Amino acid sequence: MPAATTTRTVPPTATTKMRSSKVKLHRVPENNLYREARDMSLVSFLIYVWSKIVYVLKDEIPSEKRNGGWSPKDVKQFIEKHKSKLVKEYPSGEFSEGSITYQALDVLMKRSPNRELALLTWDSDFQTKELVFGVCKDDMNQRITVVFRGTESSMAFKSNWDANLDISKSSEKLPQILKGKLPNGGKKVWIHSGFHEYMNKATEDPTDHEKRTKKDQVLSAVKDALREHPKYRVYLTGHSLGAALATLMSYYLATDVDDFAQTGRRSMIPKPITCINFASPRIGDSNFLDAVQVLERSGMLRICRFVNEKDLVCVLPTFNYKHVGFMVKMHRNDKKKITVCYPKFNESWGRWWNRALAMSWPAALNLTYDHSSGEYGRRVEIHKKELEKKFLSKMYSDETRTGFFKKSSL
Repeated sequence: MPAATTTRTVPPTATTKMRSSKVKLHRVPENNLYREARDMSLVSFLIYVWSKIVYVLKDEIPSEKRNGGWSPKDVKQFIEKHKSKLVKEYPSGEFSEGSITYQALDVLMKRSPNRELALLTWDSDFQTKELVFGVCKDDMNQRITVVFRGTESSMAFKSNWDANLDISKSSEKLPQILKGKLPNGGKKVWIHSGFHEYMNKATEDPTDHEKRTKKDQVLSAVKDALREHPKYRVYLTGHSLGAALATLMSYYLATDVDDFAQTGRRSMIPKPITCINFASPRIGDSNFLDAVQVLERSGMLRICRFVNEKDLVCVLPTFNYKHVGFMVKMHRNDKKKITVCYPKFNESWGRWWNRALAMSWPAALNLTYDHSSGEYGRRVEIHKKELEKKFLSKMYSDETRTGFFKKSSL
């Protein structure tokens, strides 16, 4: 018997209405998906490394570097100078010569001998209690990248996994730019409570205003960077928990238009926002998926999540949660080709079920191997030739993939 088909249709006026608010859309240069994924996987890996360095060597950081400005070469030299302390704290070899840490730094140094690739700012003073993020500047690609640390850190492992396994949701009203534009007339989105709290609770910093949230901190850091580099594009990335937070923050940045309807001011944040993440759990309900797809259709947001075959985290949480954006599934070797798919508006229930089953609990039991940040970087390299032939903007303009684009809006 043929599978039943449920169709969700975005109002045809959604794009026109959103653009009437004069949101500034920037044309995105054509970087192939390999280059995008390679860059973001390196940054996602190094945020773990940097968090550990700061945890052990906070008092050793020079005063002129406390607010950022670190290049890959600076980080490597700092590790060399304080290697004995780092190895004592982390004896597993991640700070030894030839480790993946050194390999990642060497790749970044090789790629940027004549340009500034710098960590502008980071926030990790309270990393045992709240999320950790950094803001990087890439002059060659004219890119500001926000990166969130994920779940591998032993400093917050239990609380991170409590968040991943929780299935409760928190509601949030639609931002002004999305009101009246969801296909089912929804007025709220529901977001995973743990991830929502990470982003929206007050900061632990006693010097902050009592109502200042982590979302406020990230938004402020991005705008500070854009004041110095107004033509740069904004990317977000992260691994595991960091991927979920990157996805959520990309939604917030894409809908930041400084309340245009009330103030008449455009957002200083250029669109589209691009989120490329790794090993992301699901973070929201069907309304959140609808909201993200309206933003994608309007050229304000692009999301591509990389998934390793049999990675358990990518199927969490399970009940009434939806993935958003493109999925690129990678394998342990190049004998299998990558799988690229997108949650279509008109996807049948049967096709959705088959796709979900392929990433289900029984198929995803080797967590430590398939989930690690380093393994994600390795698989990006395995699938280099395939990824070099793909471009995110072209993927969005392919109506057969998305189900709602006739041509690219980017």
